[in-house]
Amino acid sequence: GDDFAQIGGHVLLDPASGSLLSGVLPPWIHVPATSPQAAKFRWLLEQLVEERAADLPGAQLVSAQLSQLLFIQILRAHLQTSSPMTGWLRALGN
Repeated sequence: GDDFAQIGGHVLLDPASGSLLSGVLPPWIHVPATSPQAAKFRWLLEQLVEERAADLPGAQLVSAQLSQLLFIQILRAHLQTSSPMTGWLRALGN
């Protein structure tokens, strides 16, 4: 069949306010490789892998920032493809 890649991770959310976000997101967000957002994911993941492999000073901080950017891009992709958006999640999408 076709090539397949699955990338997983987890995000630690603030205990006090994180439930607002986790309560409106699905447990899985699928972003097809053919979507416009996928190119951004690939670039961020390549940078993350290179950063971790290089083991340069500040690698942990850079990796954390790249991971945050990846999470934001995944949220953006979800907001663009999900419907209908309601509540405060709709406000994020505007």
